[in-house]
Amino acid sequence: MKNGLKLSTQLYALSGFIVIYAFVTSIINHSHTMKDYLDLPITLKTENTSNMLSELITTDLGNQNYSAIMDILDTFVSTHPLSLLTLKDNTDQLIFEYAPANNLTDSGIFRFFRIDTPIYNLIIKVDNLSYALQVQIHSTEFNTTLWQYFTRTLATTLLLALIVLIVIWRLIQTITDSLSALEKQAIGISKKQYNQNNIPGFTLEFKTLGHAFNQMSKNIKRSFEEHTQSNEKLIKQAFVDSLTNLPNRRAAQNFFEQHQQSKNTDNDALWIFLISLPSLKDINDNQGYGDGDLYVQDVANSIKNTLIEMTDFRLFRLSGSEFLLSLSNQTIDHHLITIQLTTLFTAKTKKMHKDGFASFITLEVLPDMTFSNVLCHADNSLNQKLILQSHENAKHEFISSSKTKTQWQGILKNYEQSAEILDLNRSNSKIFTYSISEFLHRTHVLTAFINLSIQPIYSKEHTVLYNESFVRFIDSGQPLNTSEVFAAAERLNIAQTLERTIITYTLRNLLNQNRDNNQEIEYGINISNSAIADSNFTEWLINFLLHLKNGLPNLVFEINESCVLNTPKQSKKFINAIKQLHYKITIDRFGSSFVSFKYIKDLDIDYVKLDGSFIQDIQSNDTQFFVQSTTDICHGIGINVIASHIESNEIYEICTNLFIDGFQGYSLSSEIASPDEE
Repeated sequence: MKNGLKLSTQLYALSGFIVIYAFVTSIINHSHTMKDYLDLPITLKTENTSNMLSELITTDLGNQNYSAIMDILDTFVSTHPLSLLTLKDNTDQLIFEYAPANNLTDSGIFRFFRIDTPIYNLIIKVDNLSYALQVQIHSTEFNTTLWQYFTRTLATTLLLALIVLIVIWRLIQTITDSLSALEKQAIGISKKQYNQNNIPGFTLEFKTLGHAFNQMSKNIKRSFEEHTQSNEKLIKQAFVDSLTNLPNRRAAQNFFEQHQQSKNTDNDALWIFLISLPSLKDINDNQGYGDGDLYVQDVANSIKNTLIEMTDFRLFRLSGSEFLLSLSNQTIDHHLITIQLTTLFTAKTKKMHKDGFASFITLEVLPDMTFSNVLCHADNSLNQKLILQSHENAKHEFISSSKTKTQWQGILKNYEQSAEILDLNRSNSKIFTYSISEFLHRTHVLTAFINLSIQPIYSKEHTVLYNESFVRFIDSGQPLNTSEVFAAAERLNIAQTLERTIITYTLRNLLNQNRDNNQEIEYGINISNSAIADSNFTEWLINFLLHLKNGLPNLVFEINESCVLNTPKQSKKFINAIKQLHYKITIDRFGSSFVSFKYIKDLDIDYVKLDGSFIQDIQSNDTQFFVQSTTDICHGIGINVIASHIESNEIYEICTNLFIDGFQGYSLSSEIASPDEE
């Protein structure tokens, strides 16, 4: 958040004050100088006028011919501009007085530019008698001279001030334009944008500084690209099959072990498809290994193209003739995949595929299964050619064996009704008009079927980096499988309604957390891929956050790496919108896609959370080198790295030595229920 005045505003204000101050003081000083200059001629003219009058009336004063004197004085005042003329005898008796009313009523600044002529007192002695003569000449002549001088000085000084202001404005504009260009470049660097700048103006220092910034940006960009290329090579060597560019057996094993260790906490069921290429040996023997490679690539590309609209699946190449497809029960119906693969492999079978294009077996992974157990069981099933569920039954079977479709409709109806009552499905929802107390009261109904838990992410200094929030669903007081709830919502086409209900409940619980705890703790909120892909959701969330912003703690929004890769435009739009509110962004499951990290270069993100499979395999030298390289890349562009699934002190120590910034796992702390705000 920007605080304080812009430099240009400060410079313009200071320059304007200095010029105005100099202008006013110059006018005042010139006026005083002119007044001082006119004092002498005014005094001389007053003395000469008094002496002239004295000579004119001295004879008549000796004769005490006052009527003649009055005629002389009347004639004199009619021909000479006087402001005052009095004559008194030695008894202070008034002989003559001329004191016309003063019509000059100027006040304020106009009075400052007017001269008041002095009253001259002259004693006339005639025959031992003394007469007092007072004379004050009129100031019109001198005021006219002073005003003419003032107007000339004002015009000259004003022109000079205008020229100075133009010069200062141009100089400040040059400075601020140069600084703005440098500021824009610095902000761009902080947002992982390494553009070159052409510094405007002619100032040598700014040109030098701009060149240094460009060189620094260029060096950072080059370092990032070199580290990324090196990291990409390492990924391909260790985790990627060179023929298909798919994750290899080692990546599959790491993913599987990480999933099995986190299954009890994430409630995320896992289904695998072991896919075999029965015709590969025949093609290699009879047509050559080149055609065999094309066959393998055709299988891999066909599977990816078939599942292109799905996000939460992973395809691995286990060996020369085997692929492993894994999918979470959270968003994808494994029966639908079974139908799609069966249809695909049937359609792709040609004469050259004597034993078929591909065959597969589907298996649900149980909590106590190891990777080798799963592969052994799947291999045996393929060899025995087990018959899968019929196509027709798969059409009608619902995603969860624990509940029927009708039961899920009844459970999810709570969320639909709550969303309708709270008006959550519109970007300009009426919920945005509620006060905080009214919002808390109206959303209390959500506490009956949603719980919120938090798990801290600790920094190297053992302080809380931020608390990640997790939702748990309840039905009649009993917990529901989280992945099954999401899958059911997806199947019933209310995933967005469920997402908005979860966000509403989460924000409800996070309101006023800082006030209650009297500390600035940040809280993480997970956003699903489907939500970010929906532009209406982003608009709705931003409006919601703006309405509640004063009561919310600092937030960190976590989005999946697969979301950023599959929907880059929507993801960038979401990230930019969140950053406009000065919240933070975390890329979750970072590295799980085994692709180049170049995609983060233009994203304004704060954290990356390494995929748990790397942390589970952290004791391997190759994985440690990969994690160290990834950390170096992220630190080089100002991104903090978080290690999740820390399950032992040994893993924690290794991650610490690799300069990772944040740590999360059940060996550090378990989930803590979030207090419900009333």
